[in-house]
Amino acid sequence: MLDTYNKMAAEDEEYEEAIEFLFYKGYEYEEIKELLLREYGIAMSLSSLKRRLKLINFARKNVAFDMQEVRQTIVELLDGPKSSVGYRSIWHSLRLRGIILPRSCAESYA
Repeated sequence: MLDTYNKMAAEDEEYEEAIEFLFYKGYEYEEIKELLLREYGIAMSLSSLKRRLKLINFARKNVAFDMQEVRQTIVELLDGPKSSVGYRSIWHSLRLRGIILPRSCAESYA
């Protein structure tokens, strides 16, 4: 019985690590669900994924951002040494500067 519990706990920890990794990479819920199945062999419904994220205190935040500030920062980044990088790198640079927005927004302006 104890071995079964330890195995389940190890699986839960493995699931959480995979979910956390994909969550912080910025994937949407549906993408995380598909990647869990394809890359990790973990089949999970969307509601189960959201419940697990809630249990480990991860949540998407609907953060408002100033598009003028985003555009200006992207222009600054593209005028500097990051002139030939892709939108994901721009998105990451924006996050490092404290500007949190969906990757799709960075993609449309980069």
